[in-house]
Amino acid sequence: MHVNCLTWNVRSLNNKVDRILAFAFDRDISLLFIQETWLTDANNHTTAVIKSHGFKVHHAHRAEKAGGGVAIIYRPCIALIRVFTTSYESFECVSVKVSLPGRKSLLCMCIYRTGPMGSFISDFDNLMTILQPSFLSLTNFLSAVTSIFILIKSPVMQQTFSIICHLMELTNLLKFLLTKQATHWM
Repeated sequence: MHVNCLTWNVRSLNNKVDRILAFAFDRDISLLFIQETWLTDANNHTTAVIKSHGFKVHHAHRAEKAGGGVAIIYRPCIALIRVFTTSYESFECVSVKVSLPGRKSLLCMCIYRTGPMGSFISDFDNLMTILQPSFLSLTNFLSAVTSIFILIKSPVMQQTFSIICHLMELTNLLKFLLTKQATHWM
C-alpha cells in the first residue's frame, strides 16, 4: 500500500472544505495534516462534510477562542488511531498512530504553533524527548509514502519546519520532503 500525504495551513477549513477534499481526490491523497482549521467543536457541519466525502477526521479545536485548531483527515483504508499527548501552551497538536500493512506503526502529529518561537522550540524539544522512541520507524514508514505535498507559503513557517527537522536530526529528510513532488496551491 502506498500513501500520498498533504500538510496545509488552510486558514479556515469551514469555508473551503469541498475544495480541499477535491484537491485530495485529484491527487489521490490519503492522509491530510491540516493547520488553522477554525473548527469550533468535535461534531459540526464541516466534519459532517468530511465524512460524507468518505474521509475520517481527528481534530483538536480551540475551545476558549476563535481560530487555530489542527486536524488529521484520512481515508478509511489507513489504519489509524488517535493518541493523546501532553498539551502545551505554545502549540496545538493532534497525534495519531498510523499502521500500514507490512510496516511498523508510526506516530504522526499535526502541530500549529500558537506561542513565541522560543517557547515553541523549548516545548517541542521536550515533546520530542518524550516521544523519541516513536519516531524510530520513520524510514520504514516513508518507504511506503509515494508523494508528500507541502504547502508552505510563509518563509517564517518554512523556517519553523526547518528548525523542527533540525531538532529531530532529520535535516537530510527535510531536503527529501521538500523536493519530492512539492506542490503549491491557493
